[in-house]
Amino acid sequence: MGKAGGSCQNSICVCRKKTFKDLWDERFG
Repeated sequence: MGKAGGSCQNSICVCRKKTFKDLWDERFG
């Protein structure tokens, strides 16, 4: 689940342009 401007850490993809909550809402929201 790689995204531009993001990085994967501990099997969790973190995007620099969004908060973790935003990513969580996109995946599970």
